[in-house]
Order: sequence, then C-alpha cells, then structure tokens
Amino acid sequence: MSKINGIAICAKFSYIGVVVRFIFVLQHALSSAVGFFARIPIPSPLRKMVYAPFIWVTGIHPKEAEKPVLKYSSIDNLFTRSLHANLRPIAPSEWVSPCDGRILDFGPADERQVIHVKDQAISIASFYPKFKVAQYMVIYLSPKDCHQVMMPADGLVQSIQFFPGGLSTVRPSYVVAHPEVLFRNARLNFNLEMNSRQATMIMVGALNVSSVSTPFSKQQRLPLSHPSKEMLVKQEVPKGDRVGTFHLGSTVVLLFEHPIAFKRDFAPGYRIVFGEALT
Repeated sequence: MSKINGIAICAKFSYIGVVVRFIFVLQHALSSAVGFFARIPIPSPLRKMVYAPFIWVTGIHPKEAEKPVLKYSSIDNLFTRSLHANLRPIAPSEWVSPCDGRILDFGPADERQVIHVKDQAISIASFYPKFKVAQYMVIYLSPKDCHQVMMPADGLVQSIQFFPGGLSTVRPSYVVAHPEVLFRNARLNFNLEMNSRQATMIMVGALNVSSVSTPFSKQQRLPLSHPSKEMLVKQEVPKGDRVGTFHLGSTVVLLFEHPIAFKRDFAPGYRIVFGEALT
C-alpha cells in the first residue's frame, strides 16, 4: 500500500470518528434539552391544555395513574407516574416482569454467548465477557407505558453499574435493524443475586431519555452523560419494589445465568405488564 493511500485511509477513518462523535454529542444534547423542558413546572390553569394532546399522542391511560392527571406538575412527573395500588398484582412465581411493555424477543443464548433479537445476532460475550448468559428477554417500553422498573424477583441487588454510550432510538423498527444499540447505548446495569443465581437487569438509555433515577443513589437523577462507574448496593429487595425510573421511555433487558422456562403463551410482540409471571 502506497504512502498516499495510507494517508487517505487514515483521513477517512478520522473523518468517520469526527462524525460519530458529533452524532454522540448531538444525541445527548437533544435528550438533555427534552428532559429540561419536560421538567418545567406547568401552572395548574394550563395543565389541561398541555396534557390533553400529550395523552392523546402517547396513548397514556389516565385512569391507571395513581393521581388525577392535573395533579402532576410537569410532563416528566406525568411520564414517571406511579399506578393505582393493586392495579398490577404481583404473581406468585419466582420471576415476574419488571415493567409494562411489549416483549421484543426472548429465548436461550447459544454456546458462544450469542442471543438473537428478531433474528439479528448479538454477542453478549463481547460486551460482558465475565457474565455467562443462559436466557434473555428484551422488553420495549412505549411512551404510553408506566416507566418505573421494579425488582423482578426476591433477592439481592449486589451493585449498579453505569456504562456511558450513545442515545440512539430504541424503537422496535430500529432495534430490529441495529440490535447492538441495546448494549452500545448508555445504560444502567443492576447486578442481581437470587438464591445464589446471578442475573442482570439493564435499563437502556435512548434518544430523548435524558436521565434515569434509582432509590439507591443520592442523586435525584443520573444523567445519561454520566461517566462509567459502579455503585455497591448489597441490599435485599423484595419482588415488585421499585429499583429505577426512566425519565422518558426506553427498554429493559433481562439476562439470566441459568435457564428460565418462560410461559408458553409468550411471543415477540406480546403485551406484558409489571408483576406478570415470566415462568
């Protein structure tokens, strides 16, 4: 290869790197701006005018909310609303769904630690080389869903790891074509232990998801531009207790180190609700 060709190739890769970095910064800036405006308090007299079109566009079910819609002080408060008590009873099975949403895909990992999302292969080993995955499930939370994430089983939250990354959209149509975004986007990993068995629950950041929050952090919100870090928790948490909240929508990924016999009626696209039995 000539010296000139080598310089041209280096310049091309340098240009690509600049473009990728620009997109990364733009995604975070846009998401932060959306989060900022979503948190602005809305005066009571204006709430009906603001919330009515928001509810119509997103498909939120106001009757499921814990409080009357006009009691929420901002779009963010409405989006992260709690639901009526007992609206989502916790199933008696060992594992339950940690959130409302639609199952994007689920199943076993192969011997190479590869999972498939809509027939697209993802190597878990390339992202988490120390974690051996037996089963997985991907749940997409649409804008109408409750965006609180709960403990999927009785057990120990060992630690929470924050992984910085991009904020690409996680709409199902995009994830089908680019499933790697589930592990390249900024994300919060909950490392769990249930009866000496390990599992990881991942809250995946996305475009317009400006931050996440968890009761285990003193920070009210963890911005998704946060640098990589790990928080030791070592706390027993009962099944169904809240462990995190998305401030605007995203996706949850469950990775199990042991086989899970998922319910037979599950299929990609299945509408699942928090507390519903997984097995």
